[in-house]
Amino acid sequence: MNIHSLPGNSLQVTDNKREQILKAAEKIVATEGLHHLSMHKLAKDAGVAAGTIYRYFVDKEQLVDEMCRNVLTEIADAILHNATSGEPKARFRTVWFNIIAQRKHRTMDRLNFEQYIHLPGTDTAEYRQFERQTFAPLHALFDEAKAQGLIIDMDNTLLFSMAFEPAIGLCRRMRRTGQDFSEAELHKICDLCWHAIAQH
Repeated sequence: MNIHSLPGNSLQVTDNKREQILKAAEKIVATEGLHHLSMHKLAKDAGVAAGTIYRYFVDKEQLVDEMCRNVLTEIADAILHNATSGEPKARFRTVWFNIIAQRKHRTMDRLNFEQYIHLPGTDTAEYRQFERQTFAPLHALFDEAKAQGLIIDMDNTLLFSMAFEPAIGLCRRMRRTGQDFSEAELHKICDLCWHAIAQH
């Protein structure tokens, strides 16, 4: 019996091939733009036959859809790492610094959040619901902090914009320019972001 015909190994090979295709697609879109994503180029970059792509994805639309969900899930997992328990302010700081850490982890050949939100379909009600589910721990953080009177009672989307978008912008600048800041400076900025939404 061929080892690849065993159920467990077959699944692993299938998952690896699918992941290989999705990562190649992400790199093309991140470095060259969505308009350069063709099945022919994708097959070449992923190191698979063109027909192999259609074993996993019905068409380019489904491929892009799954790539977007995959990217958002990875980003959420990274910025919510170690931020699902504990006091709200401590979790806030963990999320904030996890965002900053993306300057090193999400390189130029990986899609970042700014690129993701400009991809087709990510502004639909369905995707917004997917985003809310994916970032549920972040909503829980805001809701808990509001219930404790720690932060202002405002829509979570507005709270995110005030508290975390400065970190996203700073992360983008640091990644593109190579500029870095001291730990003391970053902690000061993080404190200012918390202060922007804190209940006074």
